[in-house]
Order: sequence, then structure tokens, then C-alpha cells
Amino acid sequence: MRIVFSAVFIVAILGVLVCSFLAKQSKRSIGSAVAFLMSSFTLPVLGNLFLILFTSEKMAWIGYYIYFFGMDVMMFALIRFAFKYCNVTWPYKGVEILVYIFFGLDALQYILNPFLHFSFSIERITVDNLDYYRLVPYMGQSFHRFLCYGFLLHFCGQSHSFAENIQGKVHRYFNFDYSGRCVRNLLYFLENAD
Repeated sequence: MRIVFSAVFIVAILGVLVCSFLAKQSKRSIGSAVAFLMSSFTLPVLGNLFLILFTSEKMAWIGYYIYFFGMDVMMFALIRFAFKYCNVTWPYKGVEILVYIFFGLDALQYILNPFLHFSFSIERITVDNLDYYRLVPYMGQSFHRFLCYGFLLHFCGQSHSFAENIQGKVHRYFNFDYSGRCVRNLLYFLENAD
């Protein structure tokens, strides 16, 4: 089963990278933001690939770090994409700086985790006679989840105002039921996170 999941993740990564390359080649102004967003999806998947494919503790640590840094990059890419596509700006420069400071602090706490052990540790478990490494979250991991998922929840809550800003650019489905779908999907992912 480990090989099957690894193959699925590899195919997914390659597919997303192809889509990212095609988006980057686009002549539209949004092409680079779409390419960056698509590319950012590969990092968490790559981290999960490391966790599933490799059996050593060192590779598990690397997989978790790739996954968590990837989540931060993905949130940053989502911000960039949404603001560019919806043609909106930050309400205040201070808000933008604060958001970037929080994501910078999140990255810093992961960089310092090998020394301070503030974010997480891992422990070996055996499933079907195969070794895996489970995450043991600490306070820093809670900060990471609050930041990424909290920002995503806030972003989804704002999707209606984003939809109003792009009225006429997309099908009316976007502003009809998009917020409800986003919140439902986010709750599902939160329930099954990490």
C-alpha cells in the first residue's frame, strides 16, 4: 500500500507541476499567480510522500518540515492569487505586514524546532508491520494550525466580498454557494488534519 500511495502522490505532483508550467506560459496577467499557487500545492504533497515512502526517522523529520513549510508557502500563494485575481488590496499596509510577520514567525519556529523542541516531535509507530513516524504536536504546532487554518477560514468567510469584486468575471455559481462550500470543506480538512 505504501508504494501505491507513493505512486499516486508522485503522479499528483507531476500533474500539478505540468499545470503550473502551462499557467506560467500563459500570456494573461494572472498566469504567474496561478503558477505559483499550483506549484505551492506540491510541497505539502511532497512532505507526505516522504512520510509514506521512507522508513527512517531522519526522512520523516524532513517530510514533516517540507509539509509545514509547504503549508505556509501555500497560504502565501493563496493570498497572492486571490488578491491578484480579485483585484483587491490590503485594507491597511499594517495588516499586510502583520500577516507576513505571523507567517515569518511560523517559519522561524520550525527552523528553531530542532534546538528548542517547541513545535513538534515524532514517534515511531508500526502499522501492518511497517514503520511510520507520527507527529506529536506541541504549542508551536497549535500556532501553525491556528495561523494556516484560521487564515483559510477567514479567507473563505471573505469569499463573498471577493465574489462581489469580480462580478461578471466568473460564473454566478462562485458567489451563489461558494462560501458554504468553502466552510464545509475547511471543516472536513480540519477534522482530518495532520
